Amino acid sequence: LPSLAAGILDVADRPDDAAAGRSPDAAALMHRIADDALLAEALRKAKVDYRISCLIHGDLRPDHFVEMSDGSLRLIDWEMGGGGDPALDLGAAIAEPVLDLLRRGDYEADWMDRVAGRIRAAAEGYAKGGGAISLSEADRRTHVARLAAARLLHVATEWAETGQLGK
Repeated sequence: LPSLAAGILDVADRPDDAAAGRSPDAAALMHRIADDALLAEALRKAKVDYRISCLIHGDLRPDHFVEMSDGSLRLIDWEMGGGGDPALDLGAAIAEPVLDLLRRGDYEADWMDRVAGRIRAAAEGYAKGGGAISLSEADRRTHVARLAAARLLHVATEWAETGQLGK
């Protein structure tokens, strides 16, 4: 199974467990997330709606796509891949421009334009392979948005762990 955002989906109800073994900065951030009523509730709802239904990448981001000479894209770096909820991949793809802006002070302006069609195709592929997100359309969008927020919080805890959060 791929990482469910490194304990982020459990942090609202079990912050001590999620923070166990982490640096003081990362543990403090996880407790602040758990103490924030809006974030905690969004994470709880994301966890309730999370369904392991198909193979997912688990870490979609621009540097995990390689453009081939024919213009097609290949997805690489499957270390976090496994059974999961396709909404996690879709949420990660949505969160990436924000993360790139924070990582590099810039982002690939055409990232979503370049991959939007492929992300739609991936969502259709998930559905064909039995990995459809089993929620109404409005609930699907909300679920993907919650998992995009989980992705942002997951990366924030990684940055806190390595001392990069304040940079």
